[in-house]
Amino acid sequence: MFLQLRVNGSAPLWFVLDTGASGTVLDASHAKLLGIKVSGDGDVEGTGENSAAAGMAKDVSFSLKGLDFQAREIAVLPLSNLNHYCRARD
Repeated sequence: MFLQLRVNGSAPLWFVLDTGASGTVLDASHAKLLGIKVSGDGDVEGTGENSAAAGMAKDVSFSLKGLDFQAREIAVLPLSNLNHYCRARD
């Protein structure tokens, strides 16, 4: 499911709601554009052979049509491939 959320008061951004996910993930390029401080220097692995750089961000706020919530800690990952597929829905 696609949702438009505001992140730290930003203009609305498209997000994918993954009801099976155990946490919140933000694309690294969005974090950079929004000035969100990312700490940590780790790697994550998926089902393929490659790994990706990962970091964490703290105290990130989200807003969905007047429903505001704060995430204490979220993962920040490069999601450019996923973003490419999400744009196809426009």
